Amino acid sequence: MLRLLADENFNGRILRALRCQFPERDRGVLPPEMGKDLVRERFDLFRHTLTALHGYRPRPYGGRVTLFRAAASQPPGEAGLTAGWGRLATTDAHLIPDADHHTLLQRPALDRLLESLQSGLALADA
Repeated sequence: MLRLLADENFNGRILRALRCQFPERDRGVLPPEMGKDLVRERFDLFRHTLTALHGYRPRPYGGRVTLFRAAASQPPGEAGLTAGWGRLATTDAHLIPDADHHTLLQRPALDRLLESLQSGLALADA
């Protein structure tokens, strides 16, 4: 897949597909500067991110980690809140109810997130 993303012809095909898929481009849905160079830049970033992800091997961390989880984004049947982080570090997990990945930084979930963060910081300072 990484070789495919590096292929100049592939990026040209992606740009043509975007233009066909989104004919609204001329009406402001897609930025007018969305040309081959921008597509190339975005796919280069994506390719570098994928390369880093494939090479990443998590290692234990000696410090404490605070994890905030959006309740609606919990996978069905998952009982724990640490999503595997507990194997790598001492983890304090907080469940933010009535939020998902997209609404976690919007009110009212944001207020709950800030409350949890502030109480955790206060405990750390004590």
